[in-house]
Amino acid sequence: MPRVLPSRLLPLALGVAASASLAACGADQTAATVEPVGDTPAERAPAASKVSGLLGRLADVPASHGRLAFVNEAALADLELPLPAAEVRSIVLGAVGASRVADDTVSAAAQLGAITVLVDADGARRVVGASGALADQLESTTPSASVLAPETASAVQSCLGDPAAQVMRGSEVLGPTSGLGVSVLAATEPGERGPVLHVCAAPHYVRELHAIEGRLKTRFPKAEVGEQEIGEREIVSAVVPVDDLDASELRGLLGGGASLLELARG
Repeated sequence: MPRVLPSRLLPLALGVAASASLAACGADQTAATVEPVGDTPAERAPAASKVSGLLGRLADVPASHGRLAFVNEAALADLELPLPAAEVRSIVLGAVGASRVADDTVSAAAQLGAITVLVDADGARRVVGASGALADQLESTTPSASVLAPETASAVQSCLGDPAAQVMRGSEVLGPTSGLGVSVLAATEPGERGPVLHVCAAPHYVRELHAIEGRLKTRFPKAEVGEQEIGEREIVSAVVPVDDLDASELRGLLGGGASLLELARG
């Protein structure tokens, strides 16, 4: 039986799905939002989700199918991590991508292979590392299909939350309709200690779910690990307090390389 989607993920799951759907239809509407709690009208106003606002409106191009990374600059600056924000940015975006986040005018960035997509504080989008038709595709905020339009990518993103930084690995690395991601974000549930790491996997074959769940439990014995259904996809995930990781392990996971991939491949 599929597990019920945890309450902390449901608002973002709906937001990401809506954002991806709008992007797939080319609709020019505002990005998906989450509802903060507050006492004043300003505090009650919906806060735009940076990740769905950028990735939900980013064209689905071949470069995104291998390694897709994202950084929310303000959220990253606010997190208390065992690594400096500049180092996390470099690990997630790569040295080249991080060097393109040159000043405080950048609010968010995505890295697709050698291509960097930057969003300025005023919402303007810039593409570095691509030209011609490809650059035009990535500059558009109303693509015919976004990177989060496929059900696997949408489900993994919903599981990853609205992070300060994340890396997703896709079908080019893992095979058809497979996805894997890691994100770091502020604690979202009462009782969670400080920032948390989300590791989320959507394997091609359902039989692989239990094997990945076992690896997650072995790797992160103190984590909240379980299976859930997001849309039409079965997901297995772990929520790991960053305090339970040493700096070296955090580096390896956020890099999206062998340390992360071995959780899916064994």
